[in-house]
Amino acid sequence: LAIGAASSGIAAPAWYDMIAKMIPVQRRGIWLGVSNSLGALIAVGGALLVGYILQQIAYPDNFVWVFALAFVAMTISYIGLALNREPPSDEVSEPIPLRRYLRQLPAILRKDDNYRRFLISRTTVQLGAMATGFFVVYGRERFALTGEDIGLFTAAIVASQAVMNLVWGVVGDRYGHKVVLAAAPFVMALAIVTAWLAPNAWWLLGTFVLLGVYQAAEGVSAFNIIVEFAPPANRPTYIGLTNSLLAPMLTIGPLLGGWLATMLGYSGLFGAALTIALLGGLLMTWWVREPRA
Repeated sequence: LAIGAASSGIAAPAWYDMIAKMIPVQRRGIWLGVSNSLGALIAVGGALLVGYILQQIAYPDNFVWVFALAFVAMTISYIGLALNREPPSDEVSEPIPLRRYLRQLPAILRKDDNYRRFLISRTTVQLGAMATGFFVVYGRERFALTGEDIGLFTAAIVASQAVMNLVWGVVGDRYGHKVVLAAAPFVMALAIVTAWLAPNAWWLLGTFVLLGVYQAAEGVSAFNIIVEFAPPANRPTYIGLTNSLLAPMLTIGPLLGGWLATMLGYSGLFGAALTIALLGGLLMTWWVREPRA
């Protein structure tokens, strides 16, 4: 798992820099929206296949088959990537030693006010998302959800993501990805309110639909906007810096959410998450400037 995470961290800056060179800014949203929607639909079939393999084939052969099929799928993806032809870079930074490169990173945050505000806003939004991982647990404890109910809610997330990936992609291309990322925390806040005030289990269906809408916005625009902040020569640096600075909150958020749920109950968790999510949405809306401008 550590090797896989490190590999993803190494590949991400190069991947998104290549995408920025290959796909025009007015088409990146719909490109990623279509990709994510197709991926979500294929994932449904993959989940059914995995369930069949795990049920019909004895351990450990069932996991061998699952990992082997995943390897085949990744190989097909790699072949598709290898067939791409990357355009030449318009601007390339001069090679410098790693130690000097790392010393330059704080200067980016000091000089680029708008990017720094974006990072603060994104950190706040991600902290506000600490409640989303507890919706299923909350539903099971309050409404005694069954496995069938959870399967229905999972399908609702996938379906809403498949639709909203396309919608958010068009919105991001036409009006900028800041609009999408500013709307996302308010959608998440509405999901929290729906779960908090749900009188019965069926209301939670709306919660998970809204959660899918929020996750689609994140999936389409979270990375697309970063390459618009950065000068072409510094795009990989901005991508890597953003990932590194936001990663701690992805770990701290769920831990804080669990602590709040234990100490204050779900009302305390939902109240805190709702307040922080709304604050993050306001910061993204009024504090961060559209990078395309």
